Amino acid sequence: MLTEEHVKEDLSRSYVQAVGAMAGAIVSINDRGLDYGMDGSFHEVSIIDGYRVESGITLDFQLKATTRIITHDECVQFSLDVRTVNMLAARSQRCFSTPAILIILNET
Repeated sequence: MLTEEHVKEDLSRSYVQAVGAMAGAIVSINDRGLDYGMDGSFHEVSIIDGYRVESGITLDFQLKATTRIITHDECVQFSLDVRTVNMLAARSQRCFSTPAILIILNET
């Protein structure tokens, strides 16, 4: 039987895969054995000369799953570990890094 953490991780990955597919993007999810911060990437698909091709535009993502999100109107409150905050902040300060977002799956 899977641990609760593995169940949350699998649900998060499946959700992101489904949302990416509905948006018409290629979703690459990183292998569980290689965790250097980013959990995956969205890759835009464009039509060029009648053919679908990857455009070269990518958005990386970090996944988190929780049952402890607090919402206030349009705000979401979520406790995030310092390592993840620092990693996302450092990436945003680099001129040519691929943009990254945090995706939180709230499991109620």
